[in-house]
Amino acid sequence: MTSDIHAEITIRRLSLCKQLYLHGERLSRQLDPLSKMIAVHNMHNSIELFLRSLFLSFSIRPEKQLNIDFESMLSEVDSAEVFKSAGKKIPYRAELRNLNQLRNHVQHHAIEPEESSMDYWRTFSRQFLAESFLQYYDLDFATFSMNNLLGDDILRHCLQFARAQLKENNLEKAVSLAALAFELSAFGFHRLTPNEGLQSSFFLTSGMDFQDPLRKVVEGIYKRIDSVEHYAIFLSSGITARELKEYESSAPSVMFAIVGYPHFGGFRTEVTPEKAEWVCDFVERNVLHWQTIGFSPTCPEHFREQISAFLTEYQKPAAAEPIV
Repeated sequence: MTSDIHAEITIRRLSLCKQLYLHGERLSRQLDPLSKMIAVHNMHNSIELFLRSLFLSFSIRPEKQLNIDFESMLSEVDSAEVFKSAGKKIPYRAELRNLNQLRNHVQHHAIEPEESSMDYWRTFSRQFLAESFLQYYDLDFATFSMNNLLGDDILRHCLQFARAQLKENNLEKAVSLAALAFELSAFGFHRLTPNEGLQSSFFLTSGMDFQDPLRKVVEGIYKRIDSVEHYAIFLSSGITARELKEYESSAPSVMFAIVGYPHFGGFRTEVTPEKAEWVCDFVERNVLHWQTIGFSPTCPEHFREQISAFLTEYQKPAAAEPIV
């Protein structure tokens, strides 16, 4: 990594590596054969992409010469002088061979992985990546962020600050910032729902008195419909009902003033380090996915000034007050 450009490329590779792992980790919890097969592929691919990153960022082999088998990659990394002289070796070689063999069985023979083995491979893959990120790049896998892949600068800054707070063990702040990024990303989902036109709550209640009980009933029904539409969009984007429920029980509610300044509700349960990391990973993974499938997650234009002011204030050392 001899230049800022090379360093940026390496960070993007490592971001994709973590994204692949998280996608595999999520699918590994599903019970259907296809999800388990793709999970094995993605966990293996995340490790292979990490190895490729070592080859390229430490100039072991040029990209055009990386058409080599998995075992050869492991051996060449261990034999590279830059690592031999530092006493660094690839951990868990036997387990890596077993995972590679399983991946080959899945890919070439359509063998379904045993359900009982998925927890092992999920845990092993994460452990390998965590130790390898630290050993070769001096990076903490748990707090390493994929947010450099995000196109919107406000969302990127929210998640950068969330990861920074996670690293400092300010767990509630980390989760609150991740929740802010999630709500801002989902703010434009109304563009994806059917156009109400003259059937909107506003038009249907415009002739009613504000104290009319029927008006409150109609507004309540429309509010419920709006919630269901948003819930349906979340599900159609790939989030499972279980994940959404876990997120809602782990993160505070986020409300916005008219001009966009955020206010946070309370926490329903204790925020543990594992829970905070899960929320940050969940938000990053899904916002990146929404960006990929064309949902265009962005901070609303009329909120940008106030959100930027909030984040700027949040960076100041004196701003030690809880944000929740």
